[in-house]
Amino acid sequence: MAIAASFRRGPAIARALQGLVTDLFDPYRPELHYMRGPGPRWHEKHARGNPLLTWERDPGF
Repeated sequence: MAIAASFRRGPAIARALQGLVTDLFDPYRPELHYMRGPGPRWHEKHARGNPLLTWERDPGF
């Protein structure tokens, strides 16, 4: 009887362990993917008529 009960609990234990391992070693780090401010297109669009917001791209890039 004890062996049959352990076979029934086996998949649940395996799922719990898999979830634990996934949570501990998950390579996705959302803080690396967030935008950190307006990009070049935003600056180009909003710089029209405002000399403080105009900037030119460095042709060396």
